[in-house]
Amino acid sequence: MTNKVQIQGEFVVTQHKRNITTLQALKKFFKCGAVTKNNGDIYRYRVKNVKHLLEIIVPFFEKYPLKTSKKFEILVFKKLCSILKAKEHLNIENYNQIQNLVDKLHQLKKMENFDD
Repeated sequence: MTNKVQIQGEFVVTQHKRNITTLQALKKFFKCGAVTKNNGDIYRYRVKNVKHLLEIIVPFFEKYPLKTSKKFEILVFKKLCSILKAKEHLNIENYNQIQNLVDKLHQLKKMENFDD
């Protein structure tokens, strides 16, 4: 929380409670993360640990690339996680680089929503 900005990466999958077994299967498969209630009848599987993100989640999607525009998001996400792991996000000089990557992720998400 240096510079009054908290920067963290996370991988999240949300589902209605009727599909909570899917989220639990993800947790069991990846052997990391947590399944928690999100809001109302919505639950989520979430991984926030940078080591798990870089060593488990990202390599999975590199080995099995998505067929949607999200395949480009994983590349940017990996770069952000690498910055977090190296603790470069604690340096104010790196804020612009991080903000540019976050902006790129938002642009990719907008493109994905446009494709739907």
